[in-house]
Amino acid sequence: MILAAGFGTRLRPLTDHKPKPLVEIDGKPMIEYVIRKLVEEGITDITVNTHYLSAQLEQYFNRNDFGVKINLSHEDTILGTGGGIKHAKRYLEDADDFLVYNTDVDSDIDLNELYKFHVSNSAFVTLAVKHKDSSRALLTDESNNLVGKITDKKPKLITKSAGNLKNVTFCGIHVLSSKIFKHFPEENNFDIISVYMNLVKDGKKLLCFDIGETKWRDLGTFSK
Repeated sequence: MILAAGFGTRLRPLTDHKPKPLVEIDGKPMIEYVIRKLVEEGITDITVNTHYLSAQLEQYFNRNDFGVKINLSHEDTILGTGGGIKHAKRYLEDADDFLVYNTDVDSDIDLNELYKFHVSNSAFVTLAVKHKDSSRALLTDESNNLVGKITDKKPKLITKSAGNLKNVTFCGIHVLSSKIFKHFPEENNFDIISVYMNLVKDGKKLLCFDIGETKWRDLGTFSK
């Protein structure tokens, strides 16, 4: 699933009249880079959530054929990173695990290695992370278990941890067990990280996959 429904406020004025996924990078819409990467790594069924200026995205997919199945999951109101996944349940629930990828992420991450790590460690969720300064850092232990996050510049441990803690930044790429739909809240608009913290509290195995020096860029911020 590609998360593509947001307003792209950090990219204004580029997104005043164009949805963020269609903002061009070197002559191509940023979402095209994500789709081509997914296709190159063997993914054949892609779901894209839409909301802001969704008609433009619909037209884009009507004009472009990537040789794979693409489902559009339209949100009448914006639902957040977690709510968007919940709303797309009908496209995702039949998979054992599924990948979620932010539309504004540009990375050379090996998605097959990420998936192998997820499966071999019997993880409920695996988040791609890197060591990078961030005001919204996550906390992992020495075994790469997600154990908490930084809140108001202070570490907030969700579960007990032995050994040294590491601050890591979430890369906007994660693999989820389809069983996660049983753990979503009743409300429809929510953030996926809040769900992850609750899962950690409940004893689920959430792991962090360090991408190291692999190229990763956040394309969602406008720079003059």
